[in-house]
Amino acid sequence: MNNAEWGTDYLNRTGTAKSNMYDNRPEETKYIYTDDDSQGKQLDGQNSYAITFARGQLPPVQGFWSLTLYNAVHFLNPNPLGRYSLGTKNKTLKFNADGSLRIRS
Repeated sequence: MNNAEWGTDYLNRTGTAKSNMYDNRPEETKYIYTDDDSQGKQLDGQNSYAITFARGQLPPVQGFWSLTLYNAVHFLNPNPLGRYSLGTKNKTLKFNADGSLRIRS
C-alpha cells in the first residue's frame, strides 16, 4: 500500500477511495483494532465493556484520539444513543475523582 502517497497510481487510489474513505500515512494515524476483550474472548454486543485510562495516561497524540464502534462489515454500528465514537472531541467526558477516565459500553 502507498499509505496516502499515491502519485499517479490512479488504480490503487480509486480502489482505496471506494473501500475506505481515508488512508493516512502511518506517521499521521494509528488504527488499533480488536475483536477480543481482555480475557481474549471475542467481543459480543450482548456484554458490557469498559476501558479505563489512568490519570495522565490518555493516548499520547498531537491531534485527537477516539474509540469508535464498527459492526462486522466495518460500518458504524447503529445504537440507541446514535453515538459512534468517544474521544477528545467530546467535551462532556466525565473524569473520575482520581483523574482517571472510564468509558463504558
